[in-house]
Amino acid sequence: MALSTSNLLIGGVGFADTGAYSVIVSNWAGVVTSAVAVLDVTLVQNAAFETGDFTGWTLSGDASNSFVYDGAVSGITPDLGNYAAVLTTSGSIGYLSQTLSTTPELGYLLSYWFYSPSTNSGLLLVSWNGTTLLDTTNLEANDWTKMQFLVLPTGSNTVLQFGFQVDDGFFGLDDISVVPAPLEIDSVCLSGGNLVLNASNGQSGRTYYVRTSTNLDLPLNEWTFVATNNLTVSGNFTITVINRVSPTDPQRFYILQTQ
Repeated sequence: MALSTSNLLIGGVGFADTGAYSVIVSNWAGVVTSAVAVLDVTLVQNAAFETGDFTGWTLSGDASNSFVYDGAVSGITPDLGNYAAVLTTSGSIGYLSQTLSTTPELGYLLSYWFYSPSTNSGLLLVSWNGTTLLDTTNLEANDWTKMQFLVLPTGSNTVLQFGFQVDDGFFGLDDISVVPAPLEIDSVCLSGGNLVLNASNGQSGRTYYVRTSTNLDLPLNEWTFVATNNLTVSGNFTITVINRVSPTDPQRFYILQTQ
């Protein structure tokens, strides 16, 4: 029987779908599982180094000894997928950077996974378009640890840069993500019969809606639209639900939705 190769295309993915996936195919003859594939729904190119190299990234300074590995060299399993970056130096600071296409004044969530196999006198710097987010030395031994920051670009091109110096060992870096920051509901209050909702970190230019129902089990498409608002450039907004809070309602539920 001839072997065949097929491609599986999945569309409509969003930022929340980032992760590592395998495909399982089965029939009467048995079960076959594919190799792990990493889906990076992020502004960062080659975010988990799954090309097996630094494609999409720029190395500078004392970074010539850094490389991308699959775990066979160091014995350290990558945090996500099949590969991770090994950052090491030989006397001075090295840099790993990438220029991202960003929307000015839209908040983003930057996250990455960092590994320090042993306590050392190393240095780690993280900067966002020249603004220092992290500057730390004498790092302790840690397994893969997730770090994250809320960042705000001022232009359409933003440089994400990692600076490092570890002459007596190495650092691991993996699964770097830059996605729109999650919406934050700052306050909810009552004003007479009105419900006033203040939020931030929304996506600029998007329209947000409030739906309401007295039955939590009702399908969402049957909830009633009661208020809407378009976001300002900063992503901050207020929605006032007019005359929808009544003491005669035993209970009432609200959902904030974007389209």
